[in-house]
Amino acid sequence: ALAGLWRLISAGDKYVNDRKPWAEKDNTETLVNAVTLLDNVAAMLSPFLPQTAKKITDSIQWGERGAFSVRRIAALFPRR
Repeated sequence: ALAGLWRLISAGDKYVNDRKPWAEKDNTETLVNAVTLLDNVAAMLSPFLPQTAKKITDSIQWGERGAFSVRRIAALFPRR
């Protein structure tokens, strides 16, 4: 189960890096997709890493009609 979850995380990382929302003029679709994926990943990660999943879900605030805000948090899995 975890191997599949890590593949999903890698696919999400590739999606964000390929789409480059920081360079897009209209990046709404990319950001909504990325945050939705992140929220879902947190739910799937919860049985394995509950504290990490909670940090993720606590950083995402959903509003009306798909609006959201994300609070910056420290890297959960720093690259080596």
